[in-house]
Amino acid sequence: MLQRAIALTAALLAAATMRVALGQSARETSPQLADVPAGEFSMGSDIGGSWEKPVHKVRTPAFEIGERPVSNGEFRRFRSDHSSPGDNADSAPVTGVSWEDAHAYCEWLSQASGATYSIPSEARWERAVRGGLEQKKYPWGDEPEPDGSERRNAYGVYAVGHGLWEWTADWYSADYYAHSPANDPTGPADGVYRVLRGGGYRNDPASATVYTRGSARPETKSERITFRVMRASGGAAAPTTVTRAAPPPTPRQTQPVQTAAAAQPKQSPPPTPAAQPKPATKPAPAPNPTPAAGARPGGPVAVTGVSFAEEGGEGVVKIATDGVARFKAFALKAPDRLVVDILDGTGSLRPVTGTVQVGRVGIKTVRHSQFQATPPIFRIVIDLQSAKDYRVEAWPNELRIKLKP
Repeated sequence: MLQRAIALTAALLAAATMRVALGQSARETSPQLADVPAGEFSMGSDIGGSWEKPVHKVRTPAFEIGERPVSNGEFRRFRSDHSSPGDNADSAPVTGVSWEDAHAYCEWLSQASGATYSIPSEARWERAVRGGLEQKKYPWGDEPEPDGSERRNAYGVYAVGHGLWEWTADWYSADYYAHSPANDPTGPADGVYRVLRGGGYRNDPASATVYTRGSARPETKSERITFRVMRASGGAAAPTTVTRAAPPPTPRQTQPVQTAAAAQPKQSPPPTPAAQPKPATKPAPAPNPTPAAGARPGGPVAVTGVSFAEEGGEGVVKIATDGVARFKAFALKAPDRLVVDILDGTGSLRPVTGTVQVGRVGIKTVRHSQFQATPPIFRIVIDLQSAKDYRVEAWPNELRIKLKP
Protein backbone atom coordinates (compact mmCIF):
# COMPACT_ATOMS: atom_id res chain seq x y z
CA MET A 1 0.00 0.00 0.00
CA LEU A 2 2.83 2.35 0.89
CA GLN A 3 4.64 1.61 -2.35
CA ARG A 4 1.46 2.30 -4.34
CA ALA A 5 1.00 5.65 -2.57
CA ILE A 6 4.62 6.61 -3.29
CA ALA A 7 4.19 5.67 -6.95
CA LEU A 8 0.97 7.70 -7.22
CA THR A 9 2.63 10.72 -5.59
CA ALA A 10 5.56 10.46 -8.00
CA ALA A 11 3.19 10.31 -10.98
CA LEU A 12 1.31 13.39 -9.79
CA LEU A 13 4.57 15.28 -9.29
CA ALA A 14 5.72 14.29 -12.80
CA ALA A 15 2.43 15.45 -14.32
CA ALA A 16 2.64 18.76 -12.47
CA THR A 17 6.23 19.22 -13.64
CA MET A 18 5.15 18.51 -17.22
CA ARG A 19 2.34 21.07 -16.99
CA VAL A 20 4.77 23.71 -15.68
CA ALA A 21 7.23 22.90 -18.49
CA LEU A 22 4.51 23.10 -21.13
CA GLY A 23 3.34 26.40 -19.68
CA GLN A 24 6.87 27.81 -19.78
CA SER A 25 7.34 26.54 -23.35
CA ALA A 26 4.11 28.21 -24.48
CA ARG A 27 5.12 31.48 -22.79
CA GLU A 28 8.55 31.37 -24.42
CA THR A 29 7.01 30.65 -27.83
CA SER A 30 4.06 33.07 -27.79
CA PRO A 31 4.75 36.53 -29.24
CA GLN A 32 3.84 39.85 -27.64
CA LEU A 33 0.39 40.75 -28.99
CA ALA A 34 -1.56 44.01 -29.18
CA ASP A 35 -5.35 44.09 -28.84
CA VAL A 36 -7.26 45.59 -31.77
CA PRO A 37 -10.94 46.25 -30.99
CA ALA A 38 -13.80 45.39 -33.32
CA GLY A 39 -14.81 48.28 -35.51
CA GLU A 40 -15.00 49.98 -38.89
CA PHE A 41 -12.33 52.00 -40.68
CA SER A 42 -11.67 53.59 -44.08
CA MET A 43 -9.27 51.33 -45.98
CA GLY A 44 -7.06 52.55 -48.82
CA SER A 45 -6.21 56.11 -49.84
CA ASP A 46 -7.38 58.60 -52.44
CA ILE A 47 -3.84 60.01 -52.70
CA GLY A 48 -2.22 56.64 -53.36
CA GLY A 49 -1.85 54.66 -56.56
CA SER A 50 -4.79 53.25 -58.49
CA TRP A 51 -4.18 49.86 -56.82
CA GLU A 52 -4.70 51.59 -53.41
CA LYS A 53 -8.10 53.03 -54.41
CA PRO A 54 -10.93 53.55 -53.82
CA VAL A 55 -11.20 54.30 -50.13
CA HIS A 56 -13.83 51.92 -48.79
CA LYS A 57 -15.34 51.09 -45.43
CA VAL A 58 -14.27 47.81 -43.84
CA ARG A 59 -15.41 46.18 -40.62
CA THR A 60 -13.28 43.72 -38.67
CA PRO A 61 -13.94 41.76 -35.48
CA ALA A 62 -11.68 42.11 -32.47
CA PHE A 63 -8.31 40.37 -32.86
CA GLU A 64 -4.77 40.34 -31.54
CA ILE A 65 -1.70 41.03 -33.65
CA GLY A 66 2.03 40.92 -33.07
CA GLU A 67 3.31 44.20 -31.65
CA ARG A 68 6.32 43.73 -33.92
CA PRO A 69 7.25 41.38 -36.75
CA VAL A 70 8.45 37.91 -35.78
CA SER A 71 12.07 38.16 -34.63
CA ASN A 72 15.00 36.00 -35.68
CA GLY A 73 15.10 34.53 -32.18
CA GLU A 74 11.42 33.59 -32.32
CA PHE A 75 11.72 32.10 -35.79
CA ARG A 76 14.80 30.07 -34.82
CA ARG A 77 12.73 28.24 -32.23
CA PHE A 78 10.92 26.88 -35.28
CA ARG A 79 13.97 26.51 -37.55
CA SER A 80 17.17 26.62 -35.55
CA ASP A 81 19.42 26.93 -38.61
CA HIS A 82 17.70 29.99 -40.10
CA SER A 83 19.96 32.92 -40.92
CA SER A 84 18.43 36.20 -42.07
CA PRO A 85 20.19 37.86 -45.02
CA GLY A 86 19.74 41.28 -43.40
CA ASP A 87 20.21 41.88 -39.68
CA ASN A 88 20.61 38.42 -38.15
CA ALA A 89 20.49 39.51 -34.49
CA ASP A 90 17.99 37.59 -32.36
CA SER A 91 15.98 40.76 -31.68
CA ALA A 92 15.82 41.91 -35.33
CA PRO A 93 12.83 41.09 -37.59
CA VAL A 94 13.27 37.81 -39.42
CA THR A 95 13.94 38.17 -43.16
CA GLY A 96 14.68 35.80 -46.00
CA VAL A 97 11.42 33.95 -45.39
CA SER A 98 8.88 33.12 -48.08
CA TRP A 99 5.12 33.32 -47.63
CA GLU A 100 5.13 29.53 -47.29
CA ASP A 101 7.74 29.80 -44.51
CA ALA A 102 5.59 32.33 -42.67
CA HIS A 103 2.51 30.12 -43.04
CA ALA A 104 4.45 27.08 -41.77
CA TYR A 105 5.69 29.08 -38.79
CA CYS A 106 2.12 30.01 -37.86
CA GLU A 107 1.08 26.35 -37.99
CA TRP A 108 4.03 25.38 -35.79
CA LEU A 109 3.33 28.24 -33.36
CA SER A 110 -0.30 27.16 -33.10
CA GLN A 111 0.71 23.63 -32.12
CA ALA A 112 3.46 24.78 -29.75
CA SER A 113 1.36 27.38 -27.92
CA GLY A 114 -2.11 25.82 -27.97
CA ALA A 115 -3.59 28.97 -29.59
CA THR A 116 -4.38 29.45 -33.29
CA TYR A 117 -2.11 31.85 -35.16
CA SER A 118 -2.10 33.00 -38.79
CA ILE A 119 -0.62 35.63 -41.06
CA PRO A 120 -2.89 38.70 -40.82
CA SER A 121 -5.18 39.52 -43.69
CA GLU A 122 -4.47 42.74 -45.56
CA ALA A 123 -7.53 44.42 -44.04
CA ARG A 124 -6.65 43.43 -40.48
CA TRP A 125 -3.05 44.48 -41.01
CA GLU A 126 -4.12 47.96 -42.11
CA ARG A 127 -6.66 48.33 -39.31
CA ALA A 128 -4.04 47.39 -36.72
CA VAL A 129 -1.35 49.63 -38.18
CA ARG A 130 -3.62 52.69 -38.51
CA GLY A 131 -4.19 52.54 -34.75
CA GLY A 132 -7.63 54.12 -34.98
CA LEU A 133 -6.49 57.15 -37.03
CA GLU A 134 -8.65 57.75 -40.10
CA GLN A 135 -6.99 58.52 -43.45
CA LYS A 136 -3.56 59.41 -42.09
CA LYS A 137 -0.39 58.46 -43.97
CA TYR A 138 1.45 56.97 -41.00
CA PRO A 139 0.46 55.19 -37.77
CA TRP A 140 1.12 58.44 -35.88
CA GLY A 141 -0.12 61.10 -38.34
CA ASP A 142 0.84 62.67 -41.67
CA GLU A 143 4.54 63.45 -41.17
CA PRO A 144 7.21 60.74 -41.61
CA GLU A 145 9.90 60.06 -39.07
CA PRO A 146 13.06 61.55 -40.63
CA ASP A 147 15.30 58.81 -39.30
CA GLY A 148 12.88 55.96 -39.93
CA SER A 149 12.61 55.19 -36.22
CA GLU A 150 9.80 53.09 -34.82
CA ARG A 151 6.89 54.47 -32.86
CA ARG A 152 4.10 52.57 -31.11
CA ASN A 153 0.61 53.55 -32.27
CA ALA A 154 -2.55 53.85 -30.19
CA TYR A 155 -3.16 50.07 -30.33
CA GLY A 156 0.38 49.31 -29.19
CA VAL A 157 1.57 48.21 -32.66
CA TYR A 158 5.02 49.04 -34.04
CA ALA A 159 4.80 49.22 -37.82
CA VAL A 160 6.25 50.94 -40.90
CA GLY A 161 9.29 52.34 -39.06
CA HIS A 162 11.28 49.09 -39.13
CA GLY A 163 11.73 49.57 -42.86
CA LEU A 164 10.58 46.21 -44.21
CA TRP A 165 7.70 44.86 -46.24
CA GLU A 166 5.44 42.36 -44.45
CA TRP A 167 3.61 39.34 -45.85
CA THR A 168 -0.17 39.28 -45.50
CA ALA A 169 -2.49 36.34 -46.01
CA ASP A 170 -4.23 37.72 -49.12
CA TRP A 171 -3.71 37.03 -52.79
CA TYR A 172 -2.99 40.24 -54.72
CA SER A 173 -5.31 41.89 -57.23
CA ALA A 174 -4.79 45.48 -58.38
CA ASP A 175 -8.55 46.19 -58.53
CA TYR A 176 -9.65 44.24 -55.45
CA TYR A 177 -10.65 47.38 -53.53
CA ALA A 178 -13.29 48.17 -56.16
CA HIS A 179 -15.33 45.09 -55.19
CA SER A 180 -14.00 44.15 -51.75
CA PRO A 181 -16.67 43.04 -49.28
CA ALA A 182 -17.20 45.37 -46.34
CA ASN A 183 -17.14 42.66 -43.69
CA ASP A 184 -13.64 41.37 -42.80
CA PRO A 185 -12.35 40.84 -46.38
CA THR A 186 -9.67 38.21 -46.99
CA GLY A 187 -8.67 39.00 -50.57
CA PRO A 188 -9.30 37.18 -53.87
CA ALA A 189 -9.86 33.42 -53.91
CA ASP A 190 -6.64 32.79 -55.82
CA GLY A 191 -3.80 34.56 -57.58
CA VAL A 192 -0.14 34.63 -58.50
CA TYR A 193 1.22 37.12 -55.95
CA ARG A 194 0.62 37.64 -52.23
CA VAL A 195 0.01 41.13 -50.85
CA LEU A 196 2.88 42.91 -49.11
CA ARG A 197 2.30 45.84 -46.77
CA GLY A 198 4.56 48.22 -44.89
CA GLY A 199 6.74 49.83 -47.53
CA GLY A 200 10.51 50.00 -47.92
CA TYR A 201 11.28 52.80 -45.46
CA ARG A 202 15.03 52.20 -45.54
CA ASN A 203 15.11 52.95 -49.26
CA ASP A 204 12.16 55.26 -49.82
CA PRO A 205 10.33 56.79 -46.83
CA ALA A 206 7.56 58.01 -49.15
CA SER A 207 6.54 54.40 -49.77
CA ALA A 208 6.25 53.48 -46.09
CA THR A 209 2.66 54.47 -45.43
CA VAL A 210 -0.23 52.63 -43.84
CA TYR A 211 -1.93 52.24 -47.23
CA THR A 212 1.01 51.27 -49.47
CA ARG A 213 0.44 47.97 -51.26
CA GLY A 214 3.09 45.78 -52.84
CA SER A 215 3.17 42.14 -53.85
CA ALA A 216 5.50 39.21 -54.43
CA ARG A 217 5.31 35.57 -55.40
CA PRO A 218 4.74 33.36 -52.34
CA GLU A 219 8.09 31.62 -52.85
CA THR A 220 10.03 34.91 -52.74
CA LYS A 221 12.72 35.21 -50.06
CA SER A 222 14.16 38.68 -49.58
CA GLU A 223 16.15 40.66 -47.05
CA ARG A 224 13.42 43.31 -47.36
CA ILE A 225 10.44 41.10 -46.41
CA THR A 226 9.35 39.96 -42.95
CA PHE A 227 6.00 39.06 -41.35
CA ARG A 228 4.01 39.26 -38.14
CA VAL A 229 1.33 36.99 -36.70
CA MET A 230 -2.23 37.46 -35.53
CA ARG A 231 -4.92 35.55 -33.74
CA ALA A 232 -8.57 36.37 -33.29
CA SER A 233 -9.80 37.20 -29.83
CA GLY A 234 -10.65 33.87 -28.27
CA GLY A 235 -7.83 32.01 -30.03
CA ALA A 236 -9.28 31.48 -33.53
CA ALA A 237 -7.46 32.69 -36.64
CA ALA A 238 -8.81 34.31 -39.76
CA PRO A 239 -9.08 31.96 -42.75
CA THR A 240 -6.08 31.88 -45.09
CA THR A 241 -6.53 31.11 -48.78
CA VAL A 242 -3.78 28.74 -49.91
CA THR A 243 -5.20 27.70 -53.29
CA ARG A 244 -2.79 28.30 -56.18
CA ALA A 245 -3.98 29.55 -59.54
CA ALA A 246 -2.33 31.40 -62.35
CA PRO A 247 -4.17 34.44 -63.69
CA PRO A 248 -1.88 36.72 -65.67
CA PRO A 249 0.02 39.21 -63.50
CA THR A 250 -0.88 42.87 -63.70
CA PRO A 251 1.31 44.43 -66.42
CA ARG A 252 3.68 47.19 -65.40
CA GLN A 253 3.85 50.54 -67.15
CA THR A 254 6.98 50.85 -69.23
CA GLN A 255 6.90 54.53 -70.16
CA PRO A 256 10.04 56.42 -69.02
CA VAL A 257 9.64 59.48 -66.84
CA GLN A 258 11.24 62.91 -66.94
CA THR A 259 10.59 65.14 -63.99
CA ALA A 260 11.80 68.09 -61.93
CA ALA A 261 13.30 67.93 -58.45
CA ALA A 262 10.04 68.52 -56.62
CA ALA A 263 8.03 66.17 -58.83
CA GLN A 264 7.46 62.46 -58.61
CA PRO A 265 6.34 60.07 -61.37
CA LYS A 266 3.21 58.13 -62.03
CA GLN A 267 3.52 54.40 -61.54
CA SER A 268 1.34 51.42 -62.35
CA PRO A 269 0.39 48.74 -59.78
CA PRO A 270 3.56 47.00 -58.59
CA PRO A 271 3.69 43.20 -58.76
CA THR A 272 6.73 43.23 -56.46
CA PRO A 273 7.93 45.11 -53.38
CA ALA A 274 9.11 48.36 -54.88
CA ALA A 275 8.77 51.97 -53.84
CA GLN A 276 5.68 53.71 -55.16
CA PRO A 277 6.34 57.45 -55.74
CA LYS A 278 3.65 60.05 -56.17
CA PRO A 279 2.36 61.48 -59.49
CA ALA A 280 4.38 64.14 -61.27
CA THR A 281 3.26 67.72 -60.85
CA LYS A 282 5.78 69.59 -63.01
CA PRO A 283 7.48 68.47 -66.23
CA ALA A 284 11.18 69.04 -66.76
CA PRO A 285 12.66 70.85 -69.75
CA ALA A 286 13.06 68.69 -72.84
CA PRO A 287 16.38 66.82 -73.00
CA ASN A 288 19.06 68.71 -74.86
CA PRO A 289 20.61 67.36 -76.98
CA THR A 290 17.88 64.99 -78.12
CA PRO A 291 18.76 61.33 -77.40
CA ALA A 292 19.75 59.20 -80.35
CA ALA A 293 17.02 57.66 -82.50
CA GLY A 294 15.78 54.35 -81.19
CA ALA A 295 16.42 55.22 -77.54
CA ARG A 296 13.17 53.76 -76.35
CA PRO A 297 12.48 51.49 -73.37
CA GLY A 298 13.70 47.94 -73.95
CA GLY A 299 13.82 44.65 -72.05
CA PRO A 300 16.15 43.40 -69.31
CA VAL A 301 19.48 45.22 -69.14
CA ALA A 302 22.70 44.96 -67.17
CA VAL A 303 24.19 48.04 -65.53
CA THR A 304 27.88 48.02 -66.43
CA GLY A 305 29.02 51.27 -64.87
CA VAL A 306 28.10 54.31 -62.78
CA SER A 307 30.15 57.50 -63.10
CA PHE A 308 29.99 61.28 -62.62
CA ALA A 309 31.13 64.19 -64.79
CA GLU A 310 30.63 67.95 -65.13
CA GLU A 311 29.35 69.15 -68.50
CA GLY A 312 28.50 72.78 -69.21
CA GLY A 313 28.23 73.56 -65.51
CA GLU A 314 25.77 70.71 -64.91
CA GLY A 315 26.42 67.61 -62.88
CA VAL A 316 25.89 64.50 -64.98
CA VAL A 317 25.51 61.01 -63.56
CA LYS A 318 26.09 58.42 -66.29
CA ILE A 319 24.65 54.91 -65.97
CA ALA A 320 26.16 52.63 -68.58
CA THR A 321 23.98 49.68 -69.68
CA ASP A 322 24.14 46.91 -72.25
CA GLY A 323 20.83 47.99 -73.80
CA VAL A 324 18.09 50.61 -73.65
CA ALA A 325 16.92 50.88 -70.06
CA ARG A 326 13.43 51.38 -68.70
CA PHE A 327 13.51 53.58 -65.61
CA LYS A 328 11.58 55.53 -63.00
CA ALA A 329 12.99 58.66 -61.36
CA PHE A 330 11.75 60.53 -58.31
CA ALA A 331 13.02 63.05 -55.74
CA LEU A 332 12.95 62.65 -51.96
CA LYS A 333 13.53 65.01 -49.05
CA ALA A 334 14.95 64.86 -45.51
CA PRO A 335 17.63 64.45 -46.71
CA ASP A 336 17.40 65.70 -50.32
CA ARG A 337 18.22 63.00 -52.85
CA LEU A 338 17.26 61.77 -56.28
CA VAL A 339 16.40 58.12 -56.93
CA VAL A 340 16.55 56.43 -60.34
CA ASP A 341 15.34 52.83 -60.60
CA ILE A 342 16.44 50.76 -63.62
CA LEU A 343 13.52 48.39 -64.23
CA ASP A 344 14.52 44.84 -65.15
CA GLY A 345 18.06 45.96 -64.39
CA THR A 346 20.88 43.95 -62.85
CA GLY A 347 24.35 45.04 -61.85
CA SER A 348 27.21 43.45 -63.75
CA LEU A 349 29.76 45.91 -62.34
CA ARG A 350 31.90 44.86 -59.38
CA PRO A 351 31.13 45.51 -56.67
CA VAL A 352 27.42 45.75 -57.38
CA THR A 353 26.95 47.92 -54.28
CA GLY A 354 29.16 51.00 -54.23
CA THR A 355 29.51 54.75 -53.77
CA VAL A 356 30.96 57.40 -56.07
CA GLN A 357 32.28 60.32 -54.02
CA VAL A 358 31.50 63.64 -55.77
CA GLY A 359 31.57 66.61 -53.38
CA ARG A 360 30.95 69.35 -55.96
CA VAL A 361 28.18 71.19 -57.86
CA GLY A 362 25.83 70.46 -54.95
CA ILE A 363 26.15 66.67 -55.25
CA LYS A 364 27.54 64.73 -52.31
CA THR A 365 27.67 61.11 -53.46
CA VAL A 366 26.17 58.71 -55.99
CA ARG A 367 25.22 55.32 -54.52
CA HIS A 368 24.20 52.20 -56.42
CA SER A 369 22.97 48.72 -55.48
CA GLN A 370 20.71 45.87 -56.56
CA PHE A 371 17.50 47.11 -54.95
CA GLN A 372 15.36 44.08 -55.82
CA ALA A 373 16.03 40.64 -57.25
CA THR A 374 12.66 39.47 -58.63
CA PRO A 375 11.85 41.14 -60.94
CA PRO A 376 15.21 42.90 -60.90
CA ILE A 377 15.49 46.59 -60.08
CA PHE A 378 18.86 48.35 -59.97
CA ARG A 379 18.77 51.55 -57.91
CA ILE A 380 20.92 54.69 -58.11
CA VAL A 381 20.63 57.26 -55.30
CA ILE A 382 22.14 60.73 -55.81
CA ASP A 383 22.67 62.46 -52.45
CA LEU A 384 22.21 66.25 -52.78
CA GLN A 385 23.10 69.25 -50.66
CA SER A 386 19.69 70.69 -51.59
CA ALA A 387 16.85 69.94 -54.02
CA LYS A 388 17.74 70.35 -57.70
CA ASP A 389 15.94 70.40 -61.02
CA TYR A 390 16.99 67.48 -63.17
CA ARG A 391 16.24 65.61 -66.35
CA VAL A 392 16.91 62.06 -67.45
CA GLU A 393 18.05 61.24 -71.00
CA ALA A 394 17.71 57.66 -72.30
CA TRP A 395 20.43 56.75 -74.81
CA PRO A 396 20.89 53.36 -76.49
CA ASN A 397 23.48 52.19 -73.92
CA GLU A 398 23.36 54.84 -71.26
CA LEU A 399 21.12 56.89 -68.99
CA ARG A 400 22.29 60.43 -68.27
CA ILE A 401 20.87 62.20 -65.23
CA LYS A 402 21.60 65.91 -65.61
CA LEU A 403 21.29 68.15 -62.55
CA LYS A 404 21.27 71.92 -62.72
CA PRO A 405 23.84 73.68 -60.49
